[in-house]
Amino acid sequence: MAAGGDVLGLSLLGGGSVPPSILAAVFALVLFVILFITKLMGYFKILLNIATFTYPNAFVSVKGNPCIQERALNRLIESGTIPEVLALVRGYGFAIDIGDYATMEEIDRCFEEYFRSECTEIEHMVPVSVQPFFRAFSMFQETEVLKAAFRLKHASVAAREMESLLGPVGIISQPLLQKMIDARNVDELVRLLQPTVYGPTLLSALGDAAMERTTLPFERALDTFACEHLRSSLAHSDALQTPPLMDFVAFYFDITNIKIALRGLRDGVEMDVLAQYFLPTGHHITRDVQKRMSEARSVHDMHGHLQHTPYFDAFNAALMAYEKSGSLQPIEAALDRALLDAVIRLSLVYHSGPATLLRYLVAKKFELQNVRAIVWGLQNRIAPETVRTLLIRQGGAA
Repeated sequence: MAAGGDVLGLSLLGGGSVPPSILAAVFALVLFVILFITKLMGYFKILLNIATFTYPNAFVSVKGNPCIQERALNRLIESGTIPEVLALVRGYGFAIDIGDYATMEEIDRCFEEYFRSECTEIEHMVPVSVQPFFRAFSMFQETEVLKAAFRLKHASVAAREMESLLGPVGIISQPLLQKMIDARNVDELVRLLQPTVYGPTLLSALGDAAMERTTLPFERALDTFACEHLRSSLAHSDALQTPPLMDFVAFYFDITNIKIALRGLRDGVEMDVLAQYFLPTGHHITRDVQKRMSEARSVHDMHGHLQHTPYFDAFNAALMAYEKSGSLQPIEAALDRALLDAVIRLSLVYHSGPATLLRYLVAKKFELQNVRAIVWGLQNRIAPETVRTLLIRQGGAA
C-alpha cells in the first residue's frame, strides 16, 4: 500500500493530472495563510505601537496636570502670598528652583526654562515613530529664544542682562548661546546661526530687517519656519500615529491665526501687512476666512466671521468680559480653553498613542500660564474674580 501510495503521488505530480478540487483547496489554504499572516502582522504592529507608548504615557499620567483642575486653581487663587503659591506649585510636582521673593522677570525665566526641559524630556522619551513631530514641537521653544535674542540685540541690551533673560534649549547649547550674547550686532547674530537649521531662514530675512529697521522680519520668518517644519514632520512620522497629531496642528493653526487677526485689529495693522503674519491654514480658518477677519473693523465683526466654525461659541462666551475691560485677554483665554479641550478630546480618542503626551505638554504650558496669572494678580492686587477670567482650566468654563 505504501508503494502504491508513492506511485500514485508520483503519477499525480508527474502526469499533470492533479484534480481541480485539490488545486482549489491548496490555493485556498495558501491564500488563507497569507491573509492570516498579513492580518497578524497588522495586529502585531498595533500592539507594538501600544507597547512603545506604554511607559511614556504612564510617566506623564502619573505626573498629571493639576493646575488646570478647578480644585488646584482654587487653592492657588485663595493663597494670600506669592511664596504660598510657589510652595503649592512645588507640591504639585513642578521642578522649579526659584526664590519665594523672585521678581516677575525671574519667575518668567524660571517657568520658560522648566517648560523647555519638559519638552526636551518628552522628546527624548517618545518612540522613534513620532520623534520627528516632537522634535518639531520643541523647535517652538528654540524659536522663542532666538526671537528674544534678536529683540535684545537690536535694543543694544547689555550682555549681562541678556544672560539673565536667555537660557539654552535644544540645539541652542550654552556655548552657542554665549556666542549669541557676545555678538556685536544683529548681523553677527545671523552669521553665528548659519550652521544651524535656522541659518538660511534668518539670512533670507536679513534684507527686510535692515530695510524695516526692526526684528519683525526675523520673527515672522522663524514663526513660519517652525510651523512649516511642524506640519512637514507629520510626513516623517508613523502614519498610524499621525491622525491626532494632524488634528492638533490644524486646531493650533486655526486658533493662533484668530489671535493674530485680533491683535492686528487692535493695533490697526493693514490687511496686506497682517497677511504676512498668518500661519498656514488649519481646518476651519481658511484663506478666505483669514481675509475676512483681516478686513474686520471691530471685534464683533470678526466674531461674525467665525459663525460657522467651532470657535464661535468660545469667542461668544468671552465677548461680555471684553466689552467690560476693553482687553483681548478674555477672548484669547477662551480660545486657549478651546485648544485645551480639543487636545484633551484627542487624548481620550487616541489614548494609547502620542496624543496623551501632546496633551500633557499643551496642558503644562497652560498650567504655567495659570500660575503666572495668579502671581501677577497677587503682585498687582487684582481681584480674584478678574484673575479667574484669565485662567485656562479643563472643561472650558471661565
